[in-house]
Amino acid sequence: MKYFFANTFFIVFLLFPIVNENQEAEWELKKEEDGIRVYTREVEGSNIREFKASSHISASQETIYNILLDIPNYPKWIEDVEEASILSKAENERDFHYQLSLPWPMKDRDIAMSMKIYYQDDQSILLKLTSNSLLVPENDDFIRMYNVVGEWLVTPMDDSNCQVTYQFLADPEGFLPAWVINIFIIDGPFKTLKNLQEYSLIKK
Repeated sequence: MKYFFANTFFIVFLLFPIVNENQEAEWELKKEEDGIRVYTREVEGSNIREFKASSHISASQETIYNILLDIPNYPKWIEDVEEASILSKAENERDFHYQLSLPWPMKDRDIAMSMKIYYQDDQSILLKLTSNSLLVPENDDFIRMYNVVGEWLVTPMDDSNCQVTYQFLADPEGFLPAWVINIFIIDGPFKTLKNLQEYSLIKK
């Protein structure tokens, strides 16, 4: 069962580093269960909190990396993603679009994003996500989310295990009280990583 607005702050996915490198607010642990930890922190100039969720996954780095690049299948494991499609791709870049299904009477959201892939010196793989609304014309059936940044960090532990960290900050646009948003940036990321744990078993 999809959790309310979970993926909106995933998402995607997905997905931020946010990344204000001058950010000094401390992360606060909000949930720890089934090996998954979810943190949030305040962001200067915003009433929406950033989240970070992290978990050990019993799958190889390659398996998780391939899942993260398999954008059309995001609805199978990212909470609240109803539909996802690749718009363009290059060697280390992807442009994509996905739609978020919210419960009535909330209006569904959509996001157009660009992904850049970085192979780091410590053998981890970093996927940075940034909203790019120019990629897709707006649709009146959805509220477009313009300000979204995020990242996936996949760090190998050995040949069959890795650590996955999912960090995101998103403005859902439209009328949603910040306190409602902040509640669901905890359960949403948790469920997404829980889904990823289970989905990766199928994809091994």
